[in-house]
Amino acid sequence: MKSDQLSIVIQGPIYQEYSINKNVKILREKFKNCQIILSTNEFFEDIENIFDKVIINEDIGVLSPLKFDSRVNNINRQIKSTYAGIEASDRELILKLRTDQTLKSDKILEIWNQILNYSDTRDIKKSSERIITISLYSLNPNFNERLPYHISDILLLGLKEDLIRYFSCPYYTEEYASWYERYPHAIFSNTIEKKFRSRYAVEQWLCLNFLFKEEKFPIAFHNDHNKEIISNFENILVDTFFICHPKDIDLSMPKFQKSYDSEFCNLFCYSTNDILEMYRKKRNIIINLNPKYSFPDSIKFRQNLAKIYKWSPYLLKRILNLKRTYRKIQKLFLLFK
Repeated sequence: MKSDQLSIVIQGPIYQEYSINKNVKILREKFKNCQIILSTNEFFEDIENIFDKVIINEDIGVLSPLKFDSRVNNINRQIKSTYAGIEASDRELILKLRTDQTLKSDKILEIWNQILNYSDTRDIKKSSERIITISLYSLNPNFNERLPYHISDILLLGLKEDLIRYFSCPYYTEEYASWYERYPHAIFSNTIEKKFRSRYAVEQWLCLNFLFKEEKFPIAFHNDHNKEIISNFENILVDTFFICHPKDIDLSMPKFQKSYDSEFCNLFCYSTNDILEMYRKKRNIIINLNPKYSFPDSIKFRQNLAKIYKWSPYLLKRILNLKRTYRKIQKLFLLFK
């Protein structure tokens, strides 16, 4: 598929610190003849006529914070405005982005066209075609944040019929948003998992409703997991999603730059290598992609780091900080050669 078959739906608030006009101009350059739609709940005057369509949604409001902190839960704003943007599209393929993002190449379309070649290799068909997303916050439940079905919603590329259904889920309720104010966390919950106030993460709510109806959810709460749950999840994952690191598709997202480059953050997410290996082992599919971001270098290495984390999170952070400092020193030596 080519970029003239693509609608880019940009969703979210209008940031003063990130130029949406600049981001859209880059997208216009990289995705020729695509359609670009802005869907937001804030006032925006398209003075430069950079958008094909602008949708101003009525603000549906926020819920109690997802975790026991002060950051509000915007899930229903995202559901409403993303759905409105996708519905307004007249193209077959949809790329959903945030208002603080842009793509500096069309590599994502190259990956998409590769994946299309393997449409008939799927054992579990939960979507018309696979959906591309990114590794950042696509949590691997085999490690420390044991949240199955936590697929990143920061970026999604897929057929319109799939993504319209992805955001057709019911609005999240305050009852679920404040769940752990009334109910105890599971006895096996670790420190990170106990930070949750909400029954499910935002990413889980979207993904679970896409794959199942609520009464048939395979998990009852955010960190509900065992070997069978994770195995079933990964079998569905390989037939429904393709996950890659932001650097593999030249995604710029300065708001998340710290996480984007963080070895610690990337440690607990599915890496591009994880997915390539999963595709090869489970479906005998070889995707031609050389990951730009390959830390941790192997799943086994990451498992060992996760063991260190369980024993001492502080020690692991120190190890990763020392590794980062060593790299910086190496670069300095090269400058003075």
